[in-house]
Amino acid sequence: MPRPAIILPPRRVVITVHGLNTVGKWQEDVRHILEAYFDYRAIKYEHYRWLGFLRQVLGPYSVFLLPLAVGTILAMSPRWWESTLLVGILVLPAAWEAARYRSRTVDSFAEECDRLPRKGEPPPFLIAHSLGTYLSAHALKRSGDLKFEKMILIGCVLPRSFDWKAIFDDPRKGLHCVRNEVGWKDSVVWLAGTAGSLLPGFGGAGRWGFRRRGITIHSIDTPHGACGQCAPDVSANQVWAGGTVHNVALKEFDHGARRMTRSHCVEVWLPFLWGIDSSGYMEFVRDCIEAAHADPISERAVMKERQIRKASWDWTLMEINGVVQKVPFEDYMRALVEREATARNLVIGVRGPQHVTQLIDGWCDRAIRMTWELVKEARELADGTPRGGREKAIMEALHPVVAACRAAAAVVG
Repeated sequence: MPRPAIILPPRRVVITVHGLNTVGKWQEDVRHILEAYFDYRAIKYEHYRWLGFLRQVLGPYSVFLLPLAVGTILAMSPRWWESTLLVGILVLPAAWEAARYRSRTVDSFAEECDRLPRKGEPPPFLIAHSLGTYLSAHALKRSGDLKFEKMILIGCVLPRSFDWKAIFDDPRKGLHCVRNEVGWKDSVVWLAGTAGSLLPGFGGAGRWGFRRRGITIHSIDTPHGACGQCAPDVSANQVWAGGTVHNVALKEFDHGARRMTRSHCVEVWLPFLWGIDSSGYMEFVRDCIEAAHADPISERAVMKERQIRKASWDWTLMEINGVVQKVPFEDYMRALVEREATARNLVIGVRGPQHVTQLIDGWCDRAIRMTWELVKEARELADGTPRGGREKAIMEALHPVVAACRAAAAVVG
């Protein structure tokens, strides 16, 4: 007998890490969204909170002492070549100190990440911005215990030739795929790429994308675009093939927090972490919101309901004869309703198969309409101000499978 394949990702740790010269306000903006599905951990570090770029180049103390020393040398030495030589002598130890400081920051980040997932839990997911991409990638490469299953990189300052192959080839790392959001107007990453020769380990991957032989790199033209080169395994919560790096173009975005919004988190990051197609997910959410706002007796509402019923997505799955297949949403919902009714023995005593069919059909109609109401409420809450209370339970309905299962249980119960 066909039965619904309820594919839900296991609850796991999601780590976010900010860039330099910031306290990571965007991490708090998306907290209430990610906390509905994950064990959310926002890592904050103070190493580069002030004068971050100068600290990267000159180290934490030289940024104050070096200008004073240079000014003194220039004032005391009348010949330019002497001044240049002395300044160079001072800059070299400052650069060495800066490199040691970066290394200690990477070690500190790795130690904090190591403590987050408890023993036996699956590897965490990571969302990193700017300098956070440098810290996380180098910590992953250096630490033998640190692991991430999926990584989202925004404003990435790693070199375009970063050695992802060594990480993918190491089974201890547990890395499945990397989403690199490429901002075409990101001037900060452009600067990092230009200064890459002076700052080892830095580059312009967040502006031009990764490129390296030996690993699979795919390009996607839009933030919500699907990868035409990957064969997704939705039953394993993997929308992208393993061992892949995807350069995803964000043509109108720069380096700032404008792209780390709640909407971007819902529309892009959540589907990726769940392992479902972002474009199909946004189509479903948009259709639900339009159906919920339409007059129930209007022609538009009837057409929208028919469209939702007949559509199939990569999460409307049923197991038929031992094979998981994608089916229309109407069939998926009917299977959920039948499962709930059977579990509660609610069709026993109903006279005749025709009465049973009518009862199931009525529940299915109500569950479909309730699904889009649940999704609409969750989507509106995601863009609003967190208010506590039942917020987490409401937000969970952003996941289409959660919304459908909850609707089926409500109408049958």
